[in-house]
Amino acid sequence: MEERMTKTVVQGYETVRASGACNMFDRFCVARAADMMGFKGLAGVAKDRAAYSYLLQNFGRLMAQYEIKQPKSTGQ
Repeated sequence: MEERMTKTVVQGYETVRASGACNMFDRFCVARAADMMGFKGLAGVAKDRAAYSYLLQNFGRLMAQYEIKQPKSTGQ
């Protein structure tokens, strides 16, 4: 499972999350949004229940592993 969690997949997840386009627990919405945004790897992960569950459970660790920073909140 870990091998599917590339930096590109994690960055795609963070981009979709930050966009506010989906409830991130709705993997079908995430798959559609990822497809539309060009994140094919994330779309594939979101279509696989076990892989997406792994991504959700390990997102913080994966963000740290790949040194990806969350955007600063604008306070709005």
